[in-house]
Amino acid sequence: MTATVTLDGRTVVAVCPDELDVAARSLLAKLAELHARGPKLHPGSLVDFGWAPLRIDEQDGEWIVCEPDFSRDDVAFTRGVAVTLRVLRDQTRIVELGRAKPEATRHDDGVLVASDLWDAPKSIAIRGKPAKKHDSGWSFVPDEDGAVATEWMRAGRLAIARPGLSSVLMLPQDWSASFEGDRVLAIYDPDMNKIVAEAS
Repeated sequence: MTATVTLDGRTVVAVCPDELDVAARSLLAKLAELHARGPKLHPGSLVDFGWAPLRIDEQDGEWIVCEPDFSRDDVAFTRGVAVTLRVLRDQTRIVELGRAKPEATRHDDGVLVASDLWDAPKSIAIRGKPAKKHDSGWSFVPDEDGAVATEWMRAGRLAIARPGLSSVLMLPQDWSASFEGDRVLAIYDPDMNKIVAEAS
């Protein structure tokens, strides 16, 4: 689907699946607010949208909202906002479930994963203290003894490779989560109180 808003006679388009319609309209309302406040948006404008920057490109007389190509490590944008809106929707739901204070992970922040994470039927994620700049503090490993996360990857790539795992990335330091496949089973606060993710 496409959601649109008009800014000074220009049609601004956000492309995403129907299920993200409400989020897309909220995004466009935010862009209209920023445009009215100034400086005016234009093709090439970058807008920070929490998880990632969005860029306005011009195509066939319309302004298209584009998100980063999360499959790449270099700077590239692609038409549409589906991944950005899905990630923020899912992360917001998990933070609200835990009544936690959000601590954002950017798409270009690093996460650590175990090399055998991808085939594991169950896994766990733990957010520790970041070791350096652009380190989220997150580690993802199979739910088994001795599992170690040693491979660095961007959080944006994780959102493509295993979308369900990226849903916990807004939980703060010392929180953790358990998964079955891509489904969140539970999240745990710093005191290890278990909160079951029934709606996941």
